[in-house]
Amino acid sequence: MNPVNVFLGLIVLSVALLFLMKSPESRFLFRRVLQSTWPVTEGRIARAAVDSNVVADDTEWDSVLQVSYMVNGEPMFGYFAFRLPGVSYVEAQKLQTSWEGAKVMVHYDPRNPETFVLDRNSTGGNYVIYFPQLGGASIAGSPDPLHLPKNVSNEGS
Repeated sequence: MNPVNVFLGLIVLSVALLFLMKSPESRFLFRRVLQSTWPVTEGRIARAAVDSNVVADDTEWDSVLQVSYMVNGEPMFGYFAFRLPGVSYVEAQKLQTSWEGAKVMVHYDPRNPETFVLDRNSTGGNYVIYFPQLGGASIAGSPDPLHLPKNVSNEGS
């Protein structure tokens, strides 16, 4: 084995791994793998917004929802969206209404409890995307470029 080829191969592999770790999709796939080791708690869903997403000169709609949950008696919350290719704005709004108040199982990172993943059985078969920059333990201090509501609703949990 040529040492130069091994060295170049390691460099290419390192660059590819760094690129993947910067990709949001890669981070969420990694979360999906880790979720089986994370603790589970019950969360409650609230409507948040319908957000446009332009793909190839066509507007698609994401139904953005908020999930709130408790970790060690502390309220946590975050946002996720159901990515809905080929769905109209009205249909995305109907999905908001149908999920309002739903209880779901949430896996959370014990080292960073505001990092969460919905349990695979809690997504209704929808493709889920996450907004880690919009959630957290401090509702008042969370950045929010979508201007989404910030309410922790866990009554009845």
